[in-house]
Amino acid sequence: MGLTLEQALKEGVRSAHIRRTSYENLDRAVCESEPDGFVKVVADRRDKILGVHIIGAGAGEALAVFVKEVVVCRKSMAMPS
Repeated sequence: MGLTLEQALKEGVRSAHIRRTSYENLDRAVCESEPDGFVKVVADRRDKILGVHIIGAGAGEALAVFVKEVVVCRKSMAMPS
């Protein structure tokens, strides 16, 4: 979902970077004996999320939860006037 690092850089987000973790670090993946995979988040210098990429068992469910959290956080943020 969203941009890859290459796309973000091409669009001029020079500060774009990646945060990545292995599925073996996720409790659910360990409990389900499915530690193969990863989660990669592309963000800007303020850690605004530009893209999320999940590869592994249950990736669709994990992505849906992640998208929901991102939407809830954005709606609850105070906007300066």
